[in-house]
Amino acid sequence: MDHFAKNMNAIKDRYPDLYKKLKRMKPPKDVKVVKTPSGHPTAKWRIKGKWEYVHDPTNPREAATRFVFREKNLTNPRLVVFLGFGLGYNVFAFLENRPPVNSAVVVVEEEPKFLWLAFHKFDLTPMLERDDVYFVVGVGHDRLFLHLMAIMEEGGLVRFAKAFEFIEEPVLYREGKEYYKLFIETFKLAIRETLNNIGNDPKDSFIGLDNTLANHRFLIENPGINQLFDKFKGVPAIIVATGPSLNKNINQLKGCEERALIISVDASLKPLLKHGITPHLVTSLERVPLVKKFFTRIPAERLRNTFLVAIPLLTPDSLAAYKGEKIVALRAFAHYYWLGIDKGILSIGPSSANMGFSIAEAMGCDPIVLVGQDLAYAPDGRTHAADNALGEKQEAILPEKMDTLWVRGNYVDRILTNRIWHMFLKSFEHSIATYAGTCINATEGGAFIQGSKVMTLQEAKGKYLRKRYDIVGNIRGNIIPTSQEEIEESYRHLKRLLKEGIEELNQCIYECREWERKIEEYLQANFSGKIDDEAELYARNVSFIKEISKYKGELIDKKSYKGIMYHIMQSFLVGEEIIFNAVPVYNNPDPIASQKGIIVEHIEWFKTNYKFMEKTREILKRHLRKVEKHLS
Repeated sequence: MDHFAKNMNAIKDRYPDLYKKLKRMKPPKDVKVVKTPSGHPTAKWRIKGKWEYVHDPTNPREAATRFVFREKNLTNPRLVVFLGFGLGYNVFAFLENRPPVNSAVVVVEEEPKFLWLAFHKFDLTPMLERDDVYFVVGVGHDRLFLHLMAIMEEGGLVRFAKAFEFIEEPVLYREGKEYYKLFIETFKLAIRETLNNIGNDPKDSFIGLDNTLANHRFLIENPGINQLFDKFKGVPAIIVATGPSLNKNINQLKGCEERALIISVDASLKPLLKHGITPHLVTSLERVPLVKKFFTRIPAERLRNTFLVAIPLLTPDSLAAYKGEKIVALRAFAHYYWLGIDKGILSIGPSSANMGFSIAEAMGCDPIVLVGQDLAYAPDGRTHAADNALGEKQEAILPEKMDTLWVRGNYVDRILTNRIWHMFLKSFEHSIATYAGTCINATEGGAFIQGSKVMTLQEAKGKYLRKRYDIVGNIRGNIIPTSQEEIEESYRHLKRLLKEGIEELNQCIYECREWERKIEEYLQANFSGKIDDEAELYARNVSFIKEISKYKGELIDKKSYKGIMYHIMQSFLVGEEIIFNAVPVYNNPDPIASQKGIIVEHIEWFKTNYKFMEKTREILKRHLRKVEKHLS
């Protein structure tokens, strides 16, 4: 098999778009491969009518090694991003002498023609087949963010948020500066958005676990959204959010109840009912008490054909405030996998509208029409539509109180949004990119969502909402009430699970306390006096840090930690990994001090973990008593 066929075979499954692109390509007329005295070929590129060497004309392999390891002066190459590939000499040089601390490599190349040439000239399978080497080749400006978010998710690269280095291919970077600068900005944005998705406070997830267990009756006794998966294939869905533009077209939703599945976010329920529109589903996922305001003073008869689809982490009084029928949906969080009560686990974005999109997709709806999804401020400063429970100008998110930015609008060149709404927007773009159907943005204002088709609601109705469906009948025909036998078995299962979790957490708490003591003793023994032999201490520190890391991996892999604690601790764990990885490993003027800093930081790591485990254990005990009371 020749080099090209072998390389193409290596990328066929992992990079299908790149595979198709390279397969269609013909030999480029403005790039040619030429011989060098060293025997390693180089490339020449016709730039502005003149031929210019892309790599060293004499010995590109040797020049690349010199450039990467001497001229670049790497200090912390845990994640290395190559800006420009060419024939790949910089990447070859780095991988041949790969520093032990390097965990991942990202290769960016604006021009696929260079990879096409390299595929014909070299066997690149050793790098193409590595799970820790990622290629971003010929990805357009509008797709960079989603591409990078996928890489962040696949490789967990956010842990290197302060430990990455860029290595440019000088000629390619110079000629493609606009693209590579955009890549750098987008790369940093992807890191920031990934961190936003993880969150920054374990207490939020801690509250979520407490609420979930407090809502065990809701979780166990109500049907799951999975009963409706694929039951609405080809049926249009309308997701109604509460952006300011909803005022413009809310009345046009009247009469759509038999032409589309109408999914309202919790904040839109009252405005819709006021205008005589009955949504079929209402989505809710926030763990804050104010959610109950969206449901209060709505009589049960008004909700006769409207089902609340909620994540169990709502506050119990928010769930109680809704007087209609309820359906359980679960987010792809470790807690819900650990609970093992399958009601339908979905990958759900950060907002209730993102949740609505995931549900509509899982139900098989096509198209999905977005209404009131502004994700931006109205020109007059309004944050929301009229008649919602919290008002049209919500004080807490006014522009002067938020981190704001300008983005492309649906009907204007730019529109003001904030970081939270921008996160929701990016979540939509991520969902739409993998959605097999058509997404229509009929918001009639607001921010542009990449991948959606912008049109008015009237146009969308005329084009897509022509058939009539028995939406309520279809929901009721597929929702099967949970039997008493299933309910009792779920309670017994939950009791066993809680008892097992308490026992395992007891052991984890003990081990973390022991490690805290062990680290303090190590510091006393090795850093309390004068250091006589720095080389010996350096080696001892390396060994001790490896021992700590080994145990951390074992702890996180325990069933109780992975299922109960991981989601609570995720933001803390990622934040700590960012701190640890940020310590320079090359050209560090004081490596002993850096090692000491890492070791000292682990005292806080173990202390924070066992303190949250102690609080979690008390929550499990409290809810175990309630479950036992039910079973007695």
